[in-house]
Amino acid sequence: MDGLTDLFRQFSDALEIAPIEVTAAVFVIILFLILFIISFMGYFRTILNIAYFAYPNARVRAIGNPCINREYIYEISEAKTVYEVLERIRGIGYKIDLGESERLENVERMLDVMYVRECSKLEETAPEGIKPFFEAYLMLLEAEHLKSAIRYKIAGLPAEEIEENLVPIGVLTPTMIQKIADASDVEEVILLMQNTLYGHTLTEALPDYTRERTPLSFELSIERLVFETLHASIFHLDTTLTAPVKEFVDLYSDITNINMMLRAKRDGLESDVIQKYLLPAGRELPVSKLKQISEVKDIREVLAALEDTRYKPAIDRALPAYEESRSIRPFETSFEQVLLDRVLDIGVIHQHAAGPLIKFLVARHYEIRNLRAVLWGIHESVPAERIKKLMICEGVVT
Repeated sequence: MDGLTDLFRQFSDALEIAPIEVTAAVFVIILFLILFIISFMGYFRTILNIAYFAYPNARVRAIGNPCINREYIYEISEAKTVYEVLERIRGIGYKIDLGESERLENVERMLDVMYVRECSKLEETAPEGIKPFFEAYLMLLEAEHLKSAIRYKIAGLPAEEIEENLVPIGVLTPTMIQKIADASDVEEVILLMQNTLYGHTLTEALPDYTRERTPLSFELSIERLVFETLHASIFHLDTTLTAPVKEFVDLYSDITNINMMLRAKRDGLESDVIQKYLLPAGRELPVSKLKQISEVKDIREVLAALEDTRYKPAIDRALPAYEESRSIRPFETSFEQVLLDRVLDIGVIHQHAAGPLIKFLVARHYEIRNLRAVLWGIHESVPAERIKKLMICEGVVT
């Protein structure tokens, strides 16, 4: 300690300044070094994130999403046969064969299997800091197939047909799918789910199903559970990676809540039932607003309650088609276009982090949706112009 004091004294004598001034100068230098290190660490973390995402982002960019390209998918919709469509999409990675005796439902299943595999691969290759979100997204796919299983059972489809249409994912193992297919009724399906994450929420929805006799209560309860998981995943991410995930999940929650209320009002559900199944609040629709909308009388009043939100342009675009058909499908399509457009923006804004992965994930979903529309449209001899109206594409105003 005496040596350090002597060193300060010699240094101050050499510079002809007071020791206290030397101490102050050293303190300032140390402070600047600390600030520099903190700033550098933040910059270094950004560099690390770019490195971590380099491979998975390069991979999804190489695969691309050609079937949301308007010119490409519109051209495919002009094909004359299902075989011609399948031949055209083989070159972009959709290697699906349709035998002479096979049903188109089998092609749909192949597309579903392909999407599940791609999402699983993406979850495997994603950096650790973002994995919880992709794990939650896989649950979203699992839930969609569980909802299909319940619909099939309520509709009374034969066991072999149910087993053929469902894709193994998560709790829906091949063994579980076989048990669901062989179940005598939907109540037995709910019992089969008791030891899974869905058990409690499906049991809670059972009285509403018994009263309404539609699958809507089950579907809404499953959606609520999945979106709670999606929102919860945000809190398990690396804090530097939350922005694009939160924006997507919030927007997706808003749109799903709106669609849910449109379906509920169409089917005559009471407000207290709707409020039981509200999803976590999203970007523009807080809990108070959602409860207010749930209490209105009909679809028209739901739309009026959304006048002051960012979703008004989407509503205005879909309104003429709704007036003509009295179907809520034009609204759902318009909101889905909003989601795709924003996800494409997220892919650009967060291009060195999770943006391209989220963009690929969501855009792939709409690619498969578009291909389904094309395949069934051609199979049923629907005019190409009508098929095109069902498309969700980049750069299209619906």
